[in-house]
Amino acid sequence: DGEPSGTAGRPILAVVMGSTLGDLTAVVTRYFGGTKLGTGGLVKAYTESVQMALMEIKTVEKVARVRVLVSGMTYRQYGNVKGPLEVLGGVVEEETFG
Repeated sequence: DGEPSGTAGRPILAVVMGSTLGDLTAVVTRYFGGTKLGTGGLVKAYTESVQMALMEIKTVEKVARVRVLVSGMTYRQYGNVKGPLEVLGGVVEEETFG
């Protein structure tokens, strides 16, 4: 009842861990068609399934962001903060001067 031990999860995990991707879930559904593949055949089938899926996947770069509220600075100080912030890819969401 089920696959021989180590023929599905371990090969799938090895492919995922060997990729450069993170935050990834791989699910392989195999339907038994009457032919027994044996241990080597099962490992090959699961490995190749995940490899093929990873070649087709569209990736998006995940960028960590932190929201920071800054108040009580002079306009000159603000200029000294805003420039380096933007160089580092930061975004000013709102500016209020009073």
